[in-house]
Amino acid sequence: MFEFSAGSPSLCLVDTVGNRGGADIERLATPQDFTRWLREASLLDPEGREALETDLVDARALRDALYRAALAIMNGKMPAPADIDGINALALGTPPRPQWVNSEVVHVSGDRVRAALALLAGDAVGTLADAQLGRVRLCPECRMMFVDKSPAGRRRWCSSASGCGNRAKVREHRARKSQEGSAT
Repeated sequence: MFEFSAGSPSLCLVDTVGNRGGADIERLATPQDFTRWLREASLLDPEGREALETDLVDARALRDALYRAALAIMNGKMPAPADIDGINALALGTPPRPQWVNSEVVHVSGDRVRAALALLAGDAVGTLADAQLGRVRLCPECRMMFVDKSPAGRRRWCSSASGCGNRAKVREHRARKSQEGSAT
């Protein structure tokens, strides 16, 4: 149900809306969905409290503000001040902090869900910098947002190996074969 291939935790959150630009598919419909997403993203351990409705509202607000802000930057525009203010406000929260426990480093916080939101918002700030560098992309197939971490900086699809990139390559291959067949 959840994808974690965006190259950034905050963009993985953005991608919890499927089929953007069409009939949006909301994958965070309930606080329980958000709790499950946090756990699958390794941002909330099993002992962490369940997300509340207010946490879900904040997560969706962060997700949508980052999507709009990154899209604006990708289109050569300035993000809306309200979107930046919303991201910055959540980034002011206290993310998990490292502690030395039984000879190893563990990350702890008073409220693990709020700490995860602060961590995601902090990551969103870095993601906007990636967008300014031209590294944030929108998959032309599924409309998922991702950070292009390829050495050449020319990644086009959310996933080349098994997802949209593979399907596009198969279509191109079939079209070439069809053209070759009709040319002979």
